[in-house]
Amino acid sequence: MTHLFSSCPHDNMHDPEKWVALTQHVARACSLDLGYERFSDFQLFEQNFNRFDLVYAHPLHASRLATRRNFVPLTKFDATFDEAIIIAAKTVKSPQLADFATRPVAYVDGTPSHAAYLIAAHRQRWPDIAVPVVKTNYPDVMMAVVQGEASYGIILKSVWDGMTALKDRVTPFTITKTRELVHVFLVSPRLRDQGATIADALVALGAHEEGQAILRRLGCPSIVPFSDVNLQELRASIAVCRFPE
Repeated sequence: MTHLFSSCPHDNMHDPEKWVALTQHVARACSLDLGYERFSDFQLFEQNFNRFDLVYAHPLHASRLATRRNFVPLTKFDATFDEAIIIAAKTVKSPQLADFATRPVAYVDGTPSHAAYLIAAHRQRWPDIAVPVVKTNYPDVMMAVVQGEASYGIILKSVWDGMTALKDRVTPFTITKTRELVHVFLVSPRLRDQGATIADALVALGAHEEGQAILRRLGCPSIVPFSDVNLQELRASIAVCRFPE
């Protein structure tokens, strides 16, 4: 039986073949028949949850996978957090967060960038988003701001850092600093018995040259264990967002 691995659409935009390399490494290290499938749309990614046996999921998806489908958390990128960068249209002469109470804001609903904004807003009393312009991916958020559909946009910082097109046509002006939201590797109940072996293979990536090359492509220093206790802490951070569970 071929087991399926997939990764969060936010991290499929640049060098998607890095996930194929990781899949092949884990398959060899664990003597596992494992294949990779790419999704570029968050909604389609979520619709395929029932097919995944190993998944790299953003914090909200990780919580839902564990709660609704009994997925088990394994690992995460070390010292890597999901933060949001807030961009403004060039037509906005003096960008300010106060505008979120009156002007249209583009974002991908229920994603870590959205959550990072809501957590920061909760802590720092930023305004609620009064005129939402909801998109299904970050390039569409960027286009909404560039084309004037929205005055502001919220993009995951790691996605923004990897973007090359259109960045000169918007104004980035605020970055959240929550340092709580993380992506998580999880296994389905079908691979629960191999979970510890898979986690060990991921954590050991930095121990050899091939694994170090994969880590560089993934953009993380190392992969570290992530437990059920860590997942509960993550859920507590997300709770202030009031997303449907």
